[in-house]
Amino acid sequence: MRDEEMPPNPALEKEPEQRKPRLIQPHTKPWIHFGYFVFVLMVLSVTFSLIKVMAD
Repeated sequence: MRDEEMPPNPALEKEPEQRKPRLIQPHTKPWIHFGYFVFVLMVLSVTFSLIKVMAD
């Protein structure tokens, strides 16, 4: 078979489109940073609560 006779492979054509959704969308990044911020606050709160309980 020559190259002109080969049918186009749909998997190769759709591959660049499939890579785009795998990237983190720009509008989701603030929520990820907010989640880290909440997690750090929670860890600090638990740490200081344990220190207070041990001091009493």
